[in-house]
Amino acid sequence: MDDMEDERTTSQSLSILNMVFGAWLIVSPYILGYTSSQARWQQAVAGIIVLLLAAIRFMAPQIQWVSWLNALVGVWMIVAPFTSTAGYQSTVAFWNEVVIGILVALSGLWNASIHTTAPLQHHRGH
Repeated sequence: MDDMEDERTTSQSLSILNMVFGAWLIVSPYILGYTSSQARWQQAVAGIIVLLLAAIRFMAPQIQWVSWLNALVGVWMIVAPFTSTAGYQSTVAFWNEVVIGILVALSGLWNASIHTTAPLQHHRGH
């Protein structure tokens, strides 16, 4: 495997990881029994965004900017529970969003640092 294939594999693995984080954000309010509808909606919206952006990067690893957006969503998830008092009365909801936000931000930043090329873009020296 060459370096380009390694980068592509790493990017796709990070994208899968963020898809899992996004799916968790969508279902976790129901699994963890959130009482706040604001926290449920906040995490569902963040989860959908994370999942879609990660799916785009997985299918097209050369589209690097979507990973930057995912990192920004992760940062937003870290900050949101600290700025919204009404929606995060539950410590479970609060910490679930903060911890997953950290993981999404880190994996998004890591994936954003990976440069891949389109599958058929091979430079030939003639």
